[in-house]
Amino acid sequence: MQAQVVNGIVSIAVVIALGVGTGCGGGGGGGNDNGGVAGTTPTPARTFVPATQTIVGATPTAHTSTVPTPTPVGDGVTPPNPTPIATPSGTQGSATVVFHVSATATVLGFQFSIPPTAKGRFSGSAALVQCTTPSRELFTKNGKDDGTLILSLAFPTALALPATISCTFDVAAGQQLLATDVTISDTEVTVLSNDQKGVVGDPSMLVVDVSVS
Repeated sequence: MQAQVVNGIVSIAVVIALGVGTGCGGGGGGGNDNGGVAGTTPTPARTFVPATQTIVGATPTAHTSTVPTPTPVGDGVTPPNPTPIATPSGTQGSATVVFHVSATATVLGFQFSIPPTAKGRFSGSAALVQCTTPSRELFTKNGKDDGTLILSLAFPTALALPATISCTFDVAAGQQLLATDVTISDTEVTVLSNDQKGVVGDPSMLVVDVSVS
């Protein structure tokens, strides 16, 4: 921009100098005017000064401003102010599963397992699985990593049956646990032999009913 202004000033100075020189020549010899062509008016050179000045010094500068180019968003680049995406959510429920245990004969102990189900799993794990019983016999519980639950109750003498075992079950979101979803497998019983020893008995003598609330 400074170069353009300087050029404009130089052009104006040159034109003014030419104009002044022409004026001085005309004023210095009056006889020269009589020698000119009658009726012709010489055109002063400075008449073109505004046009020359406008061309040189009036160059607009607004076009030199630049508009920032948006940076393209590529893979791995988070766009500004991203629109949040709602994540589907559900509420996990809880149920109480009660095992009602009885037997058709005298037993010293029993054990059975509950296979995992897609509707959730029993709360807690290993020996900390949330199962309780009011029975005073030896009670063991084991919540395995795959979701299988193993329960057992034993005593040196005949068990006081019927007995109940209550467990807390974490129901998966959007699911409803039914009593038919809880199955009993791998049943074992210990009975008293004729010589008063504990031996393996017929597992069919053990009856386990399930209720869910």
